[in-house]
Amino acid sequence: MLTNKRVLFAFFFILLYISGYFLWISQWENDFVKLFGGNLFSIIGSLIAAVWLAGASKRTGDKREKVFMLLLSLGSVCNALADSIRMYYENVLWVEAPFPGFPDLFYLLQILFYLIAFMNRLSSEKGKYQMVRFYFDVMIIMTVAATFSWYFLIQPILASPTVSNLSLFVSLAYPIGDLALLFTVLTIYMGTKSTLGSKPILVIIIGLLILIYADSGYLYLISTEQYASGSLLDPLFILAPLMIGLYSFLYKETETVAFHEDSLEERQIQRVPYFRLLLPYVNVTLLLLFMIVKSNGFDALTIGTCLAILLLIIRQILVILENQKLLYRFYHKAEELEISEQRYKSLFEYHPDAAYSLDLDGSFVSVNEAATHLAGYDKTELIGMHSSNFIIEGYQHMSIDHLLKVKQGIPQYYEVPIHDRQGRLYYISITHIPIKVKNRVVGIFGIAKDITEMKQNEEKINYLAYHDSLTGLPNRALFGEILAKTVSEAERQNERFAVLFIDLDGFKQTNDTLGHDIGDLLLVEVAKRLMACCREGDVVARQSGDEFTCLIKGVSNQIVIERIAERIRDSLTKPYFLDEYEILSTPSIGIALYPDDAQTSWELMKKADRAMYHVKDKGKGDFKLFHTMSSGELEKVQLEKDILTALSNQEFILYYQPQVEVDSRGIVGAEALLRWKHPKLGILLPADFIPIVEEKGLMSSIGEWVLQEVCRQARTWGEQGHGLKVGVNISPRQLQADNFVEKVIRIIHETKVDPHQVYLEITESAAIDEMENVKSKLISLKQLGVQIAIDDFGTGYSSLSYLANFPIDTLKIPREFVSHIGVSEAHQTILKSIVNTGKGLNLTIIAEGVETESQFNYLKQLQCDQVQGYLFGKPTAKETFWDGGTGPVSQMNGFSIQNTRPFNQKK
Repeated sequence: MLTNKRVLFAFFFILLYISGYFLWISQWENDFVKLFGGNLFSIIGSLIAAVWLAGASKRTGDKREKVFMLLLSLGSVCNALADSIRMYYENVLWVEAPFPGFPDLFYLLQILFYLIAFMNRLSSEKGKYQMVRFYFDVMIIMTVAATFSWYFLIQPILASPTVSNLSLFVSLAYPIGDLALLFTVLTIYMGTKSTLGSKPILVIIIGLLILIYADSGYLYLISTEQYASGSLLDPLFILAPLMIGLYSFLYKETETVAFHEDSLEERQIQRVPYFRLLLPYVNVTLLLLFMIVKSNGFDALTIGTCLAILLLIIRQILVILENQKLLYRFYHKAEELEISEQRYKSLFEYHPDAAYSLDLDGSFVSVNEAATHLAGYDKTELIGMHSSNFIIEGYQHMSIDHLLKVKQGIPQYYEVPIHDRQGRLYYISITHIPIKVKNRVVGIFGIAKDITEMKQNEEKINYLAYHDSLTGLPNRALFGEILAKTVSEAERQNERFAVLFIDLDGFKQTNDTLGHDIGDLLLVEVAKRLMACCREGDVVARQSGDEFTCLIKGVSNQIVIERIAERIRDSLTKPYFLDEYEILSTPSIGIALYPDDAQTSWELMKKADRAMYHVKDKGKGDFKLFHTMSSGELEKVQLEKDILTALSNQEFILYYQPQVEVDSRGIVGAEALLRWKHPKLGILLPADFIPIVEEKGLMSSIGEWVLQEVCRQARTWGEQGHGLKVGVNISPRQLQADNFVEKVIRIIHETKVDPHQVYLEITESAAIDEMENVKSKLISLKQLGVQIAIDDFGTGYSSLSYLANFPIDTLKIPREFVSHIGVSEAHQTILKSIVNTGKGLNLTIIAEGVETESQFNYLKQLQCDQVQGYLFGKPTAKETFWDGGTGPVSQMNGFSIQNTRPFNQKK
């Protein structure tokens, strides 16, 4: 933007300056003032052009351009010197400047410097395409121009008898110099326009044409003795150097095309304007017409000659126009071909992977730099070598097969290991594409990508995917694949083998007390000992945590596997000395035999695992074969295994047994009873699995789930209009937990149940143990609104003192006392004592296990508050609790049960 403003400023300055010059010489009548101002305008104008060009010459970094503009500047300086000498004659000496004289010397030097400047530029244009044709065109135009110059300028000068030799020389020097400048201008315009840029060369051409016109006019006026200083022709002599000086503003280094063959080729593909092509023939036509006009007469010969020349010119013009079109098409196609070749060359040479071409025999024809680096050979060494020389032995036949398919026209992609010149191993992926010419395969183009690192990473990933990162042993996935394969082989070959499932006893305690680092060292040492105990061909794997498995092949009988198991047990039982610690860790080993115990890999693992759990249950530190276990042992092991996932698999359910008020015979409550809906063994009672739950430490999580379910169900029944209190059993471990009260509060808030609708049943032993701690928790729950019941009262400590101190609402009489009604006087006495004690403490009395009418009647006589038992209904699921067909209401054995009374309604 700034450059454009400068150019416009310079252009308008020139326009105003020349306009001022014209106005000055046309307005003043006084010859002295007129000549003084004109000469001053001329000197200053030339100097301005010289300063512009000299400044641009200093700024440019192109040496050729620097010399070019410096010579143009010297030409302007010579013009200023000539005008200064002329001013001295006319304004100081007050005489006409002599002709020829010193001004003419510097005027001619101006032309000479201009000629040197342009010839210096043209001298670098060597070997340019079609330069000979351009010179012939220029000579045609020069011939026409010289003819007119001779006729109008030179011939009149020579014809004058009074002209001296010096005058004749100077007079001839001007038109000859002008013709030389015209030759230069035409050469630049017709042949080398782009070397100076489009806009800059235009102002130079305009400036030179103005100078030629001014010199020609000056020479003509001199020859006819019509010229006088202050002529309107004089401003043109200043306009010419100013226009040339304007080049210094238009010139940009980025627009100047470097003088080398590549740039010339770029210029040659440009379409040449028709005017430039036709200009020589237009000049010849003008000369011919001038000759006809000046001819003294017309005859047949003259007319025929002129017509023939005109027809020849027209024919030549048509041929030139046609050639121009063909030449442009040729350049266009050549350019497309060159671009395509350059793209291919760039793609081939600079491809990051090894790119090469092969002949049909498989030998290298061409290679890029990446291929030489990969092979370790120079290009000259590689060309001619057969590609199979680099293929690792054992893969050469595969490589040849791929080459044969490519020769058939089928592209190939494959991976193969190779070695370089130094013998280094590489993995490469090869893409081979047939090179087809006229639908015939003439060669092969290939790209080889180094995938060595990728292969190594794949091997690492594969190793990590199938091996334990700590011990280096096969992991669960790999052991499973090996075991499945071994089962298939053993089935075909009728062989036997064994699977050992090994768990480290007390590993968790070691890990927790000594830290994970010691635990990891222990696992590594165990892996080493297992490997040492097993034979060649056996497989040792780490399943997870402290669990290991062994695949023992070739087991002919039970004695063999027992000996191996003993060796493993004895080895792993020995002390471990790790980081100054002596650690004892025994193994529990379960063994399953193929095909005696199972015929699938999954069943073998499962049964070996069961046998290992049996060892854990029986005291640890030993081994057990699955087929030596009894059915009871197997069932217990099964339950121990399945209990771990029963809660997450939603296998636990709650049954509800109704509690009936003795006086009103209405259902006022229900006790929630836990059941395990085992997928194989069916519904299991708490006695079957609660000991296992407590042993596995699952009582807290299962108890929390039960409490949540009871609260949800109590709220649901309340919303349905059944005002029941629902009781839930709380284990001693739950009650003694520090956050027990917080859990109960949280569950009540989450389920949005009325706390008065829930009561918690605890045992005597739970109440007595840690009495003060339990008492504070029960008080907190009581304040919340939850009711407390003592379950199985009389079977534990039976210390009556805690009944008065604890916030108890209900006493539950156990089944053992109710079942002896009418059978044992002693039990009836105890029963009566329990009821009286509870009544004395204002507690609600509930009797469990009521199955007969006589038991119910006796309890009614004792003023027992509520009863529950098979007489009123068996425990049932929540869906059928109120079902008239199958629920407890339909099981009342003749009792007329009234509507349920709201849980918070007093008797």
